[in-house]
Amino acid sequence: MLAVESIARALAKDFPDVLLQTLAYHGAQGPPLHLTFSPNVAIRFVASGRDKFQSLTHPNNAHIVEMVKRWRAVAEVITV
Repeated sequence: MLAVESIARALAKDFPDVLLQTLAYHGAQGPPLHLTFSPNVAIRFVASGRDKFQSLTHPNNAHIVEMVKRWRAVAEVITV
């Protein structure tokens, strides 16, 4: 994730309107503890462990909603 942030900062200098997208899944599914992403970083959250037969608002998926909220605290753009 440090590499993503470093690339995003460099990218923003020459291409301020471009988003750099990265995946958050498996080992990197949780947000970093000591890093906040630049506004040009988009996190695509892959909800592994999700109950695919229920909506995200279903109690079985509460842990996924909580994880997305944690990502939202460190990145402005989140897609699920």
